[in-house]
Amino acid sequence: MPPLHTFIWRSWTTYPRYVTGRKHASMFTLKRAAISAAVVSALASFVLAGCGRQSHPLPSDTHVSPTHDSPATIPQTTVGFPAHFAAPFLQVSDASITDIAADRAKTGTRVYILGFIRASHDCTGVWDASGHAIGAYRAQIAAFRRERGEVIISFGGDAARELAQTCTNPVRLRAAYQQIVDTYGVTRLDFDIEGGAIDDHAATHRRNVALAALQASDPVLQIQYSLAVDPQGMESPQLDLLHDADQTGLRVAAVNVMTMDFGDGEDAFTDTLAAARSTVAQLQKVYRIGATEAWGRLGITPIAGKNDDKEFLSLSDAADLQAYTTEHGIQLLSFWELHDYDRPTGFEYSSIFNRISSR
Repeated sequence: MPPLHTFIWRSWTTYPRYVTGRKHASMFTLKRAAISAAVVSALASFVLAGCGRQSHPLPSDTHVSPTHDSPATIPQTTVGFPAHFAAPFLQVSDASITDIAADRAKTGTRVYILGFIRASHDCTGVWDASGHAIGAYRAQIAAFRRERGEVIISFGGDAARELAQTCTNPVRLRAAYQQIVDTYGVTRLDFDIEGGAIDDHAATHRRNVALAALQASDPVLQIQYSLAVDPQGMESPQLDLLHDADQTGLRVAAVNVMTMDFGDGEDAFTDTLAAARSTVAQLQKVYRIGATEAWGRLGITPIAGKNDDKEFLSLSDAADLQAYTTEHGIQLLSFWELHDYDRPTGFEYSSIFNRISSR
């Protein structure tokens, strides 16, 4: 885990502006006004229902006691996450989430990343694929937890508007995130920031400020970012997002790079390893840490099987990648995606990647 930072608010005078897309970036100088003392005070004093939660290791042998909760209520998790674990993405829809409790035994996977929450309008979030309001799928998540599973909720996604892009009031943005934490009882959130969202520097700062305030009142809450990467590493938009998070005092538990769709005609596995090495070097600079700690903050997310271009991550590649992550102490090994990509294989990718998980 990254070191705890003092929760601070800073005004800074340079910030990047980007050309939309992964491959091009330019810089300009932007004077950022200091956050007013009134806003800081309001954020710092906002009372959170999740305060005081305790973090414990994810249980390996004991079942969560069955509950009789209705879909309107869901037990809040009190578990933490292992130092190294597998957590594939599940694109949540009415069809894909129906069997997650039953599939838990088939996949052997303890943690799923459920995506995505996107902005509907203003400060209101919905599930992207189904359009359902926050509160949907609580019964399915509760059933998954009764099978010793745990979930991470992911925001954003490809071409989606993330809440910070539409909710410009920092107090309301923080409350919107808090609602989702409370509704689903989660202790870890993922932010898949790509497309237009990565270029929205104002939203980037709002998001980091809101999450840092949330974390200051709820230290158990973990935040991870899922970001685009090339074999040469992350580009300026992704790096500036992380620098901004660091300057606002947000503790980022993991930087999960999406090692997919490189489009360079090279082998997907080779490109993935190159991207991992390059990202670790960048994390050392961003966070001023050594290599071992940087590897421990890294997450890797390839596509299971055929990428959107001609690249392909085979089962043999998956086994080699799992061995590589174990050897280097990588925190998170994920993949896209459980329902449409891995289920047709009989959950072979899940079975392989699960070997990383520590108890």
